[in-house]
Amino acid sequence: MKQQSVKYFIFILLIAVLVMLMVAIAIWHNTPLPTQKLSSEIYPLFSNLKWSTVSAQKIQNTNGYQITATDTINNNVDARNFFNYYDNKLRALGWGIDNNFAADGILGSQVGYKKENNYIILSYNIKPGKVTSKENEPLQWTCPCDVAYSIFTK
Repeated sequence: MKQQSVKYFIFILLIAVLVMLMVAIAIWHNTPLPTQKLSSEIYPLFSNLKWSTVSAQKIQNTNGYQITATDTINNNVDARNFFNYYDNKLRALGWGIDNNFAADGILGSQVGYKKENNYIILSYNIKPGKVTSKENEPLQWTCPCDVAYSIFTK
């Protein structure tokens, strides 16, 4: 009986070590755990950003999963590189642009992709550094600026 208890203890200990190892690898590689439900086609994730954990979200009456990251950029082109990375990647995998999720403005942008009944929505929002425009003038600023990236999949 005692020998069986020892074997059971070792078995539980091995499982605990494996789970801790998976978590450590996910943290080390800065990626969500495999049990989370993002489309596999968004990996590897853009850049060396520290991505959040995956959370359930709803965008325009569409339920799915979202991951976010923040960074500091030196100009707007740095933020556009996020879209360029995924545009090249997703189109090569057969995804097409879905303009139902498109939005664009001076402080951010959003683009949607569709493949069969699946969606990927990418967005970024910029928080301006130093605002240089005067009152009643179009918004102008200098960077460095904070930027928030988001990836939503369904």
